[in-house]
Amino acid sequence: MSVKITASVGKGGTNNSVDVLAIQLLLNKWIEPKIAVTGTCTGKDDDATVIAIKKFQGYFMKNPDGLVGKDGTTLRKLNMEPFILLPQVSGYGYYSYGKGNWNERQWGTKDTVDALLEITRNFRWNNPDTLVAIGDLSFRFGGTMAPHGTHKDGIHIDLRPCRIDNAMSPVVYTDTVNYDQDKTKALIESFLAHQNVKNILFNDPVIYALDRVSKYSGHDNHFHVTMLK
Repeated sequence: MSVKITASVGKGGTNNSVDVLAIQLLLNKWIEPKIAVTGTCTGKDDDATVIAIKKFQGYFMKNPDGLVGKDGTTLRKLNMEPFILLPQVSGYGYYSYGKGNWNERQWGTKDTVDALLEITRNFRWNNPDTLVAIGDLSFRFGGTMAPHGTHKDGIHIDLRPCRIDNAMSPVVYTDTVNYDQDKTKALIESFLAHQNVKNILFNDPVIYALDRVSKYSGHDNHFHVTMLK
């Protein structure tokens, strides 16, 4: 259940004791070192709660202001269930690809990441010569991730099709030399078999003939999985 406050907390805020207590407890879900839960905040720049709010806001704001409004973005982010970072280690049956820092772009809900790990691990067991290629999920606190229209809420995943040579490189479904349609179909079917998978976008006509798979512009070189939660 989301925590609500009656008035603003932090720099220049109203700082009612009960509201400050609530925000301090929420902050301690997210930041290290944790702050003392005192129910007090001076509203000044050197106050521990203001400093902690700015630290938290720094995860998703360019210019943290140290203030939590009763209906604003900061309170909504504080109330989120923390996203999980896709493990950036070998042994799970996949490799990461894409632009930017994977540690920034591969966060998802716990159910999404758990499902992804289960599917890739099982697929690798049956295809020991193949690593699943995983691209963008979401930022740690969600929100717009260019160039995507989705990937805002931790339940969307981009993955590359499989290659015949198993190289860790991109491939389009029209590449008759390198694209492995059979293996890609098997991978997508393994996603569809999982209880947390809602639907998939991919432009190979043989594969979008499957139930819950659709074609969509821009999805020749990757398929997009949407989870239920």
